[in-house]
Amino acid sequence: MFLYLEAKNLLKKNNLILRKRWGQNFLIDSLVYDKIIQSAKLSLNDHVLEIGAGLGFLTRLLAPKVSKVFTVEIDKKLVFLLQEQLSDFKNVEIINQDILKVDLKKLLNNYQEIKKVKVVANIPYYITSPIIFKLLEYRDIISDITMLTQKEVGERIIAAPGRKDYGILSIMVQYYAFAKKAMLVENSSFFPIPKVDSMLINLRILDKPKVSIENEKFFFNLVKTLFHQRRKMIANNLKSYSYNRQVLAKLFNELKIDPKVRAEMLSIEEIAKLSNSLYKLASSN
Repeated sequence: MFLYLEAKNLLKKNNLILRKRWGQNFLIDSLVYDKIIQSAKLSLNDHVLEIGAGLGFLTRLLAPKVSKVFTVEIDKKLVFLLQEQLSDFKNVEIINQDILKVDLKKLLNNYQEIKKVKVVANIPYYITSPIIFKLLEYRDIISDITMLTQKEVGERIIAAPGRKDYGILSIMVQYYAFAKKAMLVENSSFFPIPKVDSMLINLRILDKPKVSIENEKFFFNLVKTLFHQRRKMIANNLKSYSYNRQVLAKLFNELKIDPKVRAEMLSIEEIAKLSNSLYKLASSN
């Protein structure tokens, strides 16, 4: 309740109007903030990238626990508020930009001592996937990602084979990172109250991808093909590849993969084996 009143007072004092198009729903539950900090496993040697600083509630918890906080906020009016709210923290750098347009490597180039950052964020839900894919592109300078997502999206990210929410997002994230759920967060923990519940997830970037792939572009295209019509048998989904039926039947037999199952039943390891075999087959033709 305390954070709710503080949020209301800050918005009123600074004549701020919330922007729906930027997904501005501020977390006001101190217990959830505590869990975020706990899940991020921070130390005084860490450097943090925060996405969506909002009113600075999370930033002021992060700053005393780490060496440096880069906090990105797209709303210029909120940046003015943040500059005032966070003026006592000399290790906080406020960046008024769209996170999707920030060159993270260029940002860190000014700090030679910083090799990797931890991402901690309450991101705008309408651009969750673009943000995650952007962060994974910078996986060589990111060690962990702790973020709040819409519950349904979080379920898709952590989903295991055999679940209906297991699909393209699950595989693309879990290929690069170990994903786990930290906690569920009810919509009443936010102001204004959104229509959806949330999930706090943690992604630990792997030193190398989960499976060995002959060609990543081919692998990800195969994943998209297999899940494009997810209720079809995988053999039917592969018709667009124009492989000889007998050749495919032999391949499935060698890989011990049932061609009649749906894609959601295949593990990343099985899809990787299928991808590598199909890529070699395509390359030999």
